[in-house]
Amino acid sequence: MTPTPVQAAIATFGLASLLWSLRTEQLDPLVLLLMAAHGNRSDQWPRSPLGSDADPVIEPAPGTEGGRPPIGPRSGSATTGGNGAASGGAVVGMAALQDWTRSLWNGDGLVVIVLSAAGTVVAVNGAAERLHGVSQEQLRGCAYGECYLAPGDRAAFAAHLERLADGQLCPPLETGIHPPGGPISHLLWTFSPLRDPTGGDYAGVVLAGCDITARCHREASLRQAEVSYQSIFENALEGIFQTSPEGRYLKANPALARLYGYGSPEEAIAALQDVSQQLYVDARRRQEYVERIEREGCVTNFEYQIRRRDGALLWLSETSYAVRDEAGRLLHYEGIVEDITAKKVAAEQQYRHAFYDGLTQLPNRAFFLGRLSQTIEGLRNAHQVGFAVLLIDLDRFKVVNDSLGRAVGDRVLVEMARRLNRAVRSGDVVARLGSDEFAVLLVGIHHERNAYEVAQAIQRVLCGPLHVNGRDIVMSGSIGIAVSPVASCLLASSEDLLRDADTALSAAKRLGRARCVMFETHMQANALQRLDTELELRRAIEQGDLKLFYQPIVQIETRKIVGFESLVRWPQGEGEWTSPNQFVPLAEETGLIEPMGRWVLWEACRQLRQWQRLGVAGPELKVGVNVSGRQFADPNLVTEVAAALAGSGLDCRCLYLEITEGAIADHAAVVDDRLRSLKGLGIDLGIDDFGTGYSSLSRLIEFPIDTLKIDRSFISSMAQRREGLAVVQTIIGLAANLGIAAIAEGVETHEQMERLRSLGCPYGQGFYFAPAIAAEAVPAWLERWDHRSRSR
Repeated sequence: MTPTPVQAAIATFGLASLLWSLRTEQLDPLVLLLMAAHGNRSDQWPRSPLGSDADPVIEPAPGTEGGRPPIGPRSGSATTGGNGAASGGAVVGMAALQDWTRSLWNGDGLVVIVLSAAGTVVAVNGAAERLHGVSQEQLRGCAYGECYLAPGDRAAFAAHLERLADGQLCPPLETGIHPPGGPISHLLWTFSPLRDPTGGDYAGVVLAGCDITARCHREASLRQAEVSYQSIFENALEGIFQTSPEGRYLKANPALARLYGYGSPEEAIAALQDVSQQLYVDARRRQEYVERIEREGCVTNFEYQIRRRDGALLWLSETSYAVRDEAGRLLHYEGIVEDITAKKVAAEQQYRHAFYDGLTQLPNRAFFLGRLSQTIEGLRNAHQVGFAVLLIDLDRFKVVNDSLGRAVGDRVLVEMARRLNRAVRSGDVVARLGSDEFAVLLVGIHHERNAYEVAQAIQRVLCGPLHVNGRDIVMSGSIGIAVSPVASCLLASSEDLLRDADTALSAAKRLGRARCVMFETHMQANALQRLDTELELRRAIEQGDLKLFYQPIVQIETRKIVGFESLVRWPQGEGEWTSPNQFVPLAEETGLIEPMGRWVLWEACRQLRQWQRLGVAGPELKVGVNVSGRQFADPNLVTEVAAALAGSGLDCRCLYLEITEGAIADHAAVVDDRLRSLKGLGIDLGIDDFGTGYSSLSRLIEFPIDTLKIDRSFISSMAQRREGLAVVQTIIGLAANLGIAAIAEGVETHEQMERLRSLGCPYGQGFYFAPAIAAEAVPAWLERWDHRSRSR
């Protein structure tokens, strides 16, 4: 087989000779690839044996046509000797270049493959063998493009070979290599055509390839990352943006456009030229953002409020950073924004639930105490002047709630809250502490008089009539006032000041409705004393230390004893007693009146039944028991009375219950049912302190009442005031017309007794007849009274 020109050249001269046969324009790309394979570093090129760093060059020899002489020094280089010296230098340079080319041929860097004009492999270097995983003998003769190139690259490769055969130069080509059973590689090829040395015909090509697999992998990763980023950018739920330092949007994703109310990012970018003015509700937040990002280089979770294109308000949280060039100049801002409106609304709702009253929308106790603590601290630090705390309790609100229903009661509370806000000054705080109790924090109070004037103004506002469900309601409020001390060092805690105001409020309610009372130091001592008294009273009830006394009720005309009113007394020692005026109101206030009232009921029934068994009292004698407002409101009252009668064995006709007019008025919602249920037991019912309460005469007619007890204040005023006598006469006449027995209490003089008899009052009770008598002294007293009555 005759060798081809390429094979002959390689066999005769080696690879270096083959390279020398190439034209200069053919050699240059290959040399560049050789340089690239060695890192493009000049210190890796073979050093010239001539002692210079000159790169090897190819120069035409004199008198030759198209030949390639051995490589020699550059034109103009210094030489020694004549032509022999120059020739010797060229020979030495040629040998060095041959050694260098041989090292590249056998090294790991550049893949070199020599193809024939038909595209079959003629020769390969060691790097090519290792890349393909086969030997040169196995590669030789195969059609390289069809055997090893990726299918998608074969057409371009064949086109390059055709262009070379036509005498055209070809640019580098990137192809994939698929060796059998090996990993896929990517190479960048440079094509250098080979010409027949004799005839100059196209003889083949030298392929010099750089392995760019790692670079391709990196580029693929970058492309994938770019695709992923673009997908994230386009499909993210959060808004992603890029803005100029002046606030103009440069880039925006669809989520950001939707967030701002625009149909597309392009529309949003075109419309939003200044976010500070067009988006931010508070432009100062934008300025704060700019200052922070300039100072720190980034902002994290920066919250601000924007106004959407449609006018809706949104809360956003932004995380962004400043992008700068190498010189540190600010280019733009980049970041993401998240809609946190729902979180803000939930947080606001949670806050309002924790610190605001759901019905009146006023601050609650927790908020009020917190603000009061801040005010106290401000006064301690001399940041503000004095303040005052007003505690307000709506008078007789329970009556409204019980009689008209909770819905009406709620409307009353809402209206009272509105009036309170209207009555106070700007900067004051109104809060609802619970039920019908409100508090006001007055700031800037210089004198107690200022606080008292505001309290009076509040009372005037509260007293205005309300029209609810077709009914006019008139309310009032009792107010306790506590003013901060002049000296800040004397300031107590917020709880202490609220306690002082509550102490003053209790004093106001004891004085009557619609009162304003200023806290004074002695009130605290009185309050502590009341606590001690409450504890002792509770112990006395539990241990049975209370005593029942009985005051006779006399038929004025006949002087006959028709019954006794049972009166509770509290002994404190030998001959000492606590006044009922002290412990009965306390028992009402603290709730001790209920166990005390149950004991009085059972004890009175037991005592009368015992007298009957002893023959001291006849079957017609009655015992009266007072029922407090708390007892009357208790749904178990009827059951308790029935149990006391059954337990004592007392005839129901021997018991009558006295209920104050105020208790009936305060529990209008249950009064009808309660009175009729009690009357159903067969007992008598009476209204105590008639004329001092608020019951209407029209309703009085409807009640199953047996007696009216005329209050002692009217009896005592009969002689001094004509009006007093007229009231007594009216009550007696009213009772007679209704078939109800009138009982005058507090009869202390013979003149009073005679006047009552002249007015036709049937019954009387008071010191004129007898004081309250201890139970053990009643039998003897009855015997003496009977004897005295018979002797008249």
